[in-house]
Amino acid sequence: MVRRLLLYVSTACLLAVPVAAQAVPLTLGVDGALGTAGGGPGADGDYLIAFAIYDSEKGTTPAWKEGPFKVTVAKGFFAASLGQQTPLSAQTLAALPQAWLGVTVGTDPELPRKQLLSVPFSLRAAVAEGLDCSGCVGIGQIDPKALASYAKVGDLAPYAKSSDLGKYAQSADLADYVKAASLAAVAASGSYKDLKDVPKFADVATTGAYADLAGLPVLAKVNSACGTGLVVKGIKADGSLDCATSAVTAKDLPADGLNEVSGNLLTTQFQELAASTKTPLDIPDGIATGVSDAIEVPDFGIAESFSVTVNVTNSDISKLRITLYAPGGATYKLHEQSGSGTSLKATFKAGDKLVEGDLSTWIGQNPKGLWSLAVADLAGTLGNKDGKLNSWSIATGVKSTKKVGVGGALVFYSAKDPPVPCDANNFGATYGNPGTQALYVCNGMSWAALYLALPGTKENPALSCKDLVAKVPNANSGPYWLDIDGVGGSAPFEVYCEMTILGGGWTLLFNLDSSDNLRHAWADTGFWHGSGTEGSAANGLTAGSKSSAYGLLGGKELLVSAHDNGTLMAWGAYDLLALYQNVPMLTLVKGSEATVTAPRKAQSGTTGVVWNSKRSQSRYGDPFVDKQNGEAVVVNRAAGWNAQVNTNRLATTATNAEYPHTQGGLGGSHIYGGWGQNYESSPIASYCDITNLYGNGANLEANGQGNTMAGGPGTCGDPGLFKYLPVDLAVWVR
Repeated sequence: MVRRLLLYVSTACLLAVPVAAQAVPLTLGVDGALGTAGGGPGADGDYLIAFAIYDSEKGTTPAWKEGPFKVTVAKGFFAASLGQQTPLSAQTLAALPQAWLGVTVGTDPELPRKQLLSVPFSLRAAVAEGLDCSGCVGIGQIDPKALASYAKVGDLAPYAKSSDLGKYAQSADLADYVKAASLAAVAASGSYKDLKDVPKFADVATTGAYADLAGLPVLAKVNSACGTGLVVKGIKADGSLDCATSAVTAKDLPADGLNEVSGNLLTTQFQELAASTKTPLDIPDGIATGVSDAIEVPDFGIAESFSVTVNVTNSDISKLRITLYAPGGATYKLHEQSGSGTSLKATFKAGDKLVEGDLSTWIGQNPKGLWSLAVADLAGTLGNKDGKLNSWSIATGVKSTKKVGVGGALVFYSAKDPPVPCDANNFGATYGNPGTQALYVCNGMSWAALYLALPGTKENPALSCKDLVAKVPNANSGPYWLDIDGVGGSAPFEVYCEMTILGGGWTLLFNLDSSDNLRHAWADTGFWHGSGTEGSAANGLTAGSKSSAYGLLGGKELLVSAHDNGTLMAWGAYDLLALYQNVPMLTLVKGSEATVTAPRKAQSGTTGVVWNSKRSQSRYGDPFVDKQNGEAVVVNRAAGWNAQVNTNRLATTATNAEYPHTQGGLGGSHIYGGWGQNYESSPIASYCDITNLYGNGANLEANGQGNTMAGGPGTCGDPGLFKYLPVDLAVWVR
């Protein structure tokens, strides 16, 4: 740093009054000022300053020097006392033709020298110390008050002595430090304007204003939004929202990124394996062609990885050659008479170094086609075979375009009703119905049910046998479980379903067994409760037992069938009148209607012989079949002679009093005084017809009566309308 020096030199000198009492002080007081090259005062602070006295302005060798020592500068001014460290003698000054004072600040070059004038030469007064003097003023002659403002020795104790400055740097020690003159002006001024090559800052550096920022981000306009069904894709240059139907489009996703976006729950990446189905194969000795095997690799897709795995045993694998042939004829030599031992199990991956060839060429290709492997044992005796190709396979890692893998549970949409129509557009759509415990798959026309629990089981009861045959069309006749009011209502119960007559789906309500106890088809199967059920009809069906369906289940159709020891013999089907459709059977039996079915029978049929030409006598409790007229089995109960009571009729086309002394209906009462209970085939036969079954005047022993019917032979001609045989009777509903 460039400085200017203004120097004022003064001496502190006291003359000795006695000749030898006091020596003239050998110190020189120096007052000066430091200034900057620009004319201002030097900066305040402590400086290391060295002083030297020369014999000329340009002299090179100082006659005396001292420092550097610390000098305090305040507002550019300083004061120093020379001679504290290095004594300054009068003889030294007397020997100089001129005296020039040099001042060095820090490591700067010495400032221009200032000449010492007469005042310092008062030091020369020391030569007068030996002179006698009269009238000299000594310290004793000076009033102490006059010296009050001067420092005493005791007052200087806090100040540093020359010996205290030894720890401060000497000039020689500062050679490595930058000199003040070398410093730029800004080092002293600290002014930004004194910087050289001042950088140009952006406006925001000086203003701090947000608007002065370059490349300001675009901010969305306040209170703006996308429309319904749209999402924000970005912000336009004017601050308006860039809206789209989807923030992420298909082109934004990686082709194999399904597993990433689904949290590894879905993937189209698969490891497909094609393995030989012909191995193990013997390897003949000494034949260069060896044994060959082929694998047809399906169209798995484009390969992302590819490898061939081989498992071979031989007496010495160093005698083996293994060659792979790709579709199109490319050859890859996997093993060539190397290694040791008797077993080689290895996987050759795309990118592995082979003896010949490079399988990595298949990455990005479809390996579909015929691949073959040849294994040759080049040693041994012809005709022998001591090795085997145990297995080999080709593994292809593909990104499939034909299937998706599920890495967790696949939860189907659950609904009671289909969520979409089943048509060609929704082919393959699938949903689950917890109520039916089934998955439903659209086949393009209708929903096909895949039952997770077979319908009709206790775990998945059907609503009825008709419901069961709709769900399982090929179901056989047999026992099944029903829950007629669905899940959460009454408990399921077991029934017997008839699946052959008129398309099946008939639920057995009750069974009447003949009184000989020989013709029981269902009474002993365990599906039945006791015979003591409600209603007068039930009282008459003394030999039968009833299912739970008897009191709970109704339908639209009624089937009455006859069977002998479980073999179906005849049946008749009726449509229930609209008023009685879906009414539980027990309710119908307890009613008093004469007719509950349609005026005409729906259908009827017979199998085998259902009547006996011998016309054997019936016994109490036997049901009958009317074959000739095609009517379903109908049963009346006779007890007494005079009164006629009609109750609880089922499955009949007869009306009250259609024939004399007969009342139609299944479970109806036909009362004739004095006779025991019996079942009659009615309504197509009159009482006289019944008499003629046994011949004129026959004894009705079956009723336990001894009286003989009156009239004699021919009184009632046999109309030939009724043929019967004691059978078992079953009643079904659908």
